Amino acid sequence: MSEIVTSQFSREQVELIKATIAKGTSDNELKLFMAQAERTRLDPFARQIFCVKRWSRDANGGQGGEVMSIQVSIDGFRLIAERSGEYAGQDGPYWCGADGQWRDVWLDSAPPFAAKVGVYRKGFQAPVWAVARYSAYVQTTRSGGPNSIWSKMPDNQLAKCAEALALRKAFPQETSGLYTADEMGQADNDAPATAENAGPLMITGSAEPVERGTKEAAQQVGQQKIKEQTDKAFADMVNAITAFKPMIGEPEYYRVLAEHGVQHANGFTGDGAFERARDCWKALTKSAHNAGWTFSGKKWVAPAPAGPWHDWDSMLAAFASELKRIGPDDYATILADFEVELPEDFGKSTNPKALACIEALKGYSR
Repeated sequence: MSEIVTSQFSREQVELIKATIAKGTSDNELKLFMAQAERTRLDPFARQIFCVKRWSRDANGGQGGEVMSIQVSIDGFRLIAERSGEYAGQDGPYWCGADGQWRDVWLDSAPPFAAKVGVYRKGFQAPVWAVARYSAYVQTTRSGGPNSIWSKMPDNQLAKCAEALALRKAFPQETSGLYTADEMGQADNDAPATAENAGPLMITGSAEPVERGTKEAAQQVGQQKIKEQTDKAFADMVNAITAFKPMIGEPEYYRVLAEHGVQHANGFTGDGAFERARDCWKALTKSAHNAGWTFSGKKWVAPAPAGPWHDWDSMLAAFASELKRIGPDDYATILADFEVELPEDFGKSTNPKALACIEALKGYSR
């Protein structure tokens, strides 16, 4: 190893880093790693910054080989932000499911769909928000399921990804080119078993590799395609279930979900999840029909509005009339019961929820 001189580490420390933390790196890779450690003032021995060797098909002119990736722990990111003197705290993390409702604690047994974190920087008028989607960052095993830590703590792992994104957006100069292991771990996800993948394919349940082009490899490719199609069908089913909420109203929507053992559309997990989700969808379809909705031309058609409110303008006039009649305080309270602040929040359409709100306003007596 050529001598690497740094102001932060002694020669003995550099040699120790080469033999342990940066094991397998070339002299140039080690120089780059040490330069980043000095620039960021992070301590490799405290695991604030470290390097990882990953296989890349594009290395060595397309022949494949290992390349070095420099990574920073989430504690390292926090330390960089703090040392800048501009860091002013955070908001979050928050998590949401398929319903898009953000929560400050995740209690569902199913993993969240996304997490978000806001970072405050002095001189900024608002926090810098970042959102991390579960599907983009989950680290998986060869079978396609989440690995051990993502299975046990999906909310915690996703929150760290969102925090790293937010810190990098708020402090681009200090964190440019740096990523956490939680963000980059998905780069090690096993690629889908296709004929184009480099290296031997593995048959599920077998310890012996099989070469591409064999009958066994073709079977594995077929199994992977079936899994992908099944996953897409399940995702479409979850989206279809969620679409019923504004149609039939939240009380009926969550009543049907509760009857099928879940609190949210993404709560169907384990064996038979797709079948149970399909049964729930059928029940929601019945509720929609009972509410007057019809399915025509590959889309749902809202029921004709009851009473004199046949268009949005007439409905808006009805809202204005009730505001004048009962006063702004009681008016706002009733609208809040329907989770809106203004009539326009109903989407400027004669939907059942807006109609129900007008009926509630008209039925109110001071």
